[in-house]
Amino acid sequence: MSQHALIPTSAPFSAVEINALNTVVGRSSPEQRAWLSGYLAGLAAAVPQPQPAAVPPPRERVPLTILYASESGNSEALAFAAKKSAAKLGFDARVLDMADADITALGKVRFLVVYAATWGEGDPPQRAADFYAALMAPDAPRLDGARFAVLALGDSAYVNFCETGRRIDARLEQLGATRAADRLELDLDFARPAAQWTDGTLASLKPADTPSTATVVHVDFQNALAIDADDAPAFSAETPLEAEIIDLVNLSGTGSTRETWHVELATDQPGFAYLPGDAIGVVAENDPDLVAGLIDATGVSNDGDLAKKLTRTLDITTLSRPLVEKYAKLTGRGDVAALAGDAEAFRSFAADRQLIDLFTSYPERLDGEQLMHLLRPLPPRLYSVASSQVAHECETHLLVGAVRWNSHARNRKGVASTFLADRRKAGETL
Repeated sequence: MSQHALIPTSAPFSAVEINALNTVVGRSSPEQRAWLSGYLAGLAAAVPQPQPAAVPPPRERVPLTILYASESGNSEALAFAAKKSAAKLGFDARVLDMADADITALGKVRFLVVYAATWGEGDPPQRAADFYAALMAPDAPRLDGARFAVLALGDSAYVNFCETGRRIDARLEQLGATRAADRLELDLDFARPAAQWTDGTLASLKPADTPSTATVVHVDFQNALAIDADDAPAFSAETPLEAEIIDLVNLSGTGSTRETWHVELATDQPGFAYLPGDAIGVVAENDPDLVAGLIDATGVSNDGDLAKKLTRTLDITTLSRPLVEKYAKLTGRGDVAALAGDAEAFRSFAADRQLIDLFTSYPERLDGEQLMHLLRPLPPRLYSVASSQVAHECETHLLVGAVRWNSHARNRKGVASTFLADRRKAGETL
């Protein structure tokens, strides 16, 4: 039998091995080759082969409704941040402004997270007023089987702190829903605790992993707009838009007792949109004269860094009971503690007074850290829009009444209104 190459050079053997195999196979008979082929096939079958990993069934994406009631945009920003966190946990979340929600669809919700701000003396934000009234009405739908959690935002300078969130939380429970997480009430410095609460709440709402057996069905709020992550507010108190002042004009005559300023801002930035009647938050700075007076009243060391923080980032006007309580604990003064503990006495003292009056009436020497620890963040001031993007596509107009008055032998000024009237001019930024 002639010998010729049967094993190709591309076979996974070395040249020496291929030569040896060709020597054996080339000299073998058909019967021998058949036997060798069967033997090798049997040998391969006897060796266990690795099995592909089993593919787990797809997990059900749990529908989650995130409702918000917002006046300045803080609740809205928290709602969209919650949507992003929820997506990472497998929720199919929808964000909905209460202004766009239909109360009749609420009864179909399984999982609900609410971010609610309080406006004025315990009222809901204006855009949320109709939904809030429907929720409190006797014919509001039952929510048996639903699980919910509420985060309430407020301003501790007001008596009815976080009242809207409190009432929504209580009402959802009255309607049969089960509270998945305790209500959290937050003041102006809310960002970090709100994020922590959101993470914990979503974890408690997330059901045990189950395979998907049906298509996720979202609740159809009849008047709701479909909101995607891209529709999250581009600008907020944490990430404000810096706008050029196009024009700044005092509309009041020389003899007028009022002082009204027309402010035109260049707001031709992607993502900045508004409707007539919306409120725009203005990030202002404190009056430098008041900053100097506060430093003098507390005896703190007057360094530039402290003055800058007092001017730009801290509220140095609002006099609230929580602040008086903190001042009493810091100083150990019994008279200040008595003032904080007596609601009527505090109301009488605080009437038409500001923070500096506390320090001049109950003087104590503080250091910079102690003073800053007493103060809360400087909140934006809200002004109703006085223009339409239909007529002024790249502009935003505001009408601002400068606030000035005298009380308890001290001249006083509104923070944002006099910041615009006295310390800003056309061509500068806001």
